[in-house]
Amino acid sequence: MSKVCASAVLCAAMVLAAGCNKNKSTGEGEGGKKVTIKAPDHVNIKKGETAKLEVTVSREKFDGPVTVSIDKLPDNVSVDGAKEHKLEKANNSHTFTLKAATDAKAATDQNLTVKASAEGVKIEPITVKVNIKTE
Repeated sequence: MSKVCASAVLCAAMVLAAGCNKNKSTGEGEGGKKVTIKAPDHVNIKKGETAKLEVTVSREKFDGPVTVSIDKLPDNVSVDGAKEHKLEKANNSHTFTLKAATDAKAATDQNLTVKASAEGVKIEPITVKVNIKTE
């Protein structure tokens, strides 16, 4: 493969990889503090079963705790466990477990909200699409 072709393939791969992480929000505070939360753009869950939703946090010039939470769940979907989790400075991710009720109906692109709070940093919430499958 020529160097030009290899470079084109590498560029395309980088663009695709960057596109996968669009579901994020970065908040800024005084002194250059930055906190970014990321989550998948969607999660699929079968009725009566659970699915994992990982929320990651990155910090710049900020080493305090970040609280992440799930809000505005679709009908017939709940969080198995706490809907809120505090990430201390050494911890940069938390996995929530979502559960669809046994009588949940099939649905696509239902929204849930991922929120984060950190002292002195305003972080906008992000939306995750939930697809409920019946089979």
